[in-house]
Amino acid sequence: LGGKDLFFRPGDNILLKPNFLKDDPRHKGIITNPKLIREIAIIALDSGCKVRIGDSPGFGSIGWVLNRSGYSDIFSDLDVKIVDFNNPVELRNKEGIFKRFYVDKEILEADKIINLPKVKSHGQMIITMALKNMFGAIVGKRKIQWHLNTGIRYMDFAKMLVELHYAINPSLNIIDGIVGME
Repeated sequence: LGGKDLFFRPGDNILLKPNFLKDDPRHKGIITNPKLIREIAIIALDSGCKVRIGDSPGFGSIGWVLNRSGYSDIFSDLDVKIVDFNNPVELRNKEGIFKRFYVDKEILEADKIINLPKVKSHGQMIITMALKNMFGAIVGKRKIQWHLNTGIRYMDFAKMLVELHYAINPSLNIIDGIVGME
């Protein structure tokens, strides 16, 4: 990739955006592997960055997901802030069909977003990776509205995911394929 200095600079406010959909106590590949997230956080911290880890789980909070998955203390020795996405702000989309999204304020406050999705199957999109993971930037029940409004029209849902991804514009996508969920 050309070295960590391309992505991490001293003083940067970095947001790591994993997929913390729900608890994964049997480690079946439902969530981004917290060990991978930890290693990326260490690289960012060693580069002098401020690090936040955030998502909007479909079930529970990030703390609940980590606890139920057996990772409750994995970030406790690191100077990172864990943030549940629950503070919606409007993100305007200048191009495309979908003109606005309500994402968490952490998305707009970050200097750089490092997207850390999972390789896994999905009922509507067949497979999820970088594009689908940014859908977790949308706060809480607003995700359900998007699923209901575009869910039966798969191409509309796919277009929305592409437009959301480009509106957020993560600096780097690192896909966790350690255990793929099928």
